Amino acid sequence: MNKLKYRLPQSILLNIYNTLFYRICNIVQQFGLIAITLSLIHSLLLQKRAVRNICKLKYLTHTAPYFKNLQVLTIFDIYTLQVSQFMFKVTFNLLPSSLVTYFRINSAVHSYNTRHLQDYHISSGIHYPLKLK
Repeated sequence: MNKLKYRLPQSILLNIYNTLFYRICNIVQQFGLIAITLSLIHSLLLQKRAVRNICKLKYLTHTAPYFKNLQVLTIFDIYTLQVSQFMFKVTFNLLPSSLVTYFRINSAVHSYNTRHLQDYHISSGIHYPLKLK
């Protein structure tokens, strides 16, 4: 895109960006949560570079106002949106029951009257039984 930024109008550069970046975003989503933060940070840097090229900006220019101008979501915003949509589906039982069983509300775990009683329970991971020799 760096070589094209002076030859093509901004609207075509934005279309190219949308075509390439959202494909990368879907690939990152397929990897799951294993290395999500490194993938998101790397994708954000690529995304910022693309927005700077679309708007013909200098190397260290702050990009947040240009994301807003172009009406483009950052990779972190896209990730937050996807997680929010998934949790909405969990909350209103719009997912298959096999997925819904992974999520429990704190009131199902304990009966203490806390301010987070209706929040989802965050388990500490997979627990394996101890093997005694």
